[in-house]
Amino acid sequence: MRMRLGSFWRHRVIGPELNAFLMGEGPTDYAFLTVLLERALGELPICRKLSVAPVQRLQVNVGDPLGRHRAICNAAREAASSLSVLFVHYDGSAVVERESGKYWDPLCREWQEFGPADRLLLRVVPVREMESWALADRQTLQSVVGASWNAKEIFEGGKIEHPEDLSDPKRTLRDIIAAGRTKRRARRDPHDYLPLIAERMNLRSLERLSSFRLWQHETESALAGLKPD
Repeated sequence: MRMRLGSFWRHRVIGPELNAFLMGEGPTDYAFLTVLLERALGELPICRKLSVAPVQRLQVNVGDPLGRHRAICNAAREAASSLSVLFVHYDGSAVVERESGKYWDPLCREWQEFGPADRLLLRVVPVREMESWALADRQTLQSVVGASWNAKEIFEGGKIEHPEDLSDPKRTLRDIIAAGRTKRRARRDPHDYLPLIAERMNLRSLERLSSFRLWQHETESALAGLKPD
């Protein structure tokens, strides 16, 4: 079931600044996606007349007795004064809609009843894992991590040009980082590379991926329904 964006548009307004928050699944999601989404939002035609603020992490009480979905809604209400849109990340399969009934559709229903009024809820669903997006630009990977790695020595290295086909993108990226690190970089945590990749990667490379194009389409469609403040 595709997200029914129209039910969230009524009476919504937007000011001159777009303030986006992200609800991710783990630390690496925030390290990569907050940087990437800020850049990607800034390049959407509909955002060119707006000031796109840095994407912030939504602090959620994961121990909320009412469950994760209600916790997200409660946290968004607390941040509502500075929140225009909340992006929720979860990992998807090659067919994004397979996962929507498990997580996305229930969250949307909860949001309509308990989420902040006049705030937008959107999804970010890379195939398999967030790392499939981080692998989209090989040239940037070689620049940031080091060019000394050989695809034949990497897990499923023959599929790197098609990262949505990888069975374990996290493992593939980990192998690339391990192979590319020089002695000078050996002490750096692999997670340290994610913000650099997000900052430098060519967004046109991401547009090869169906899951990123879906994010672009749904975000532009939703923002088109906003009324200027």
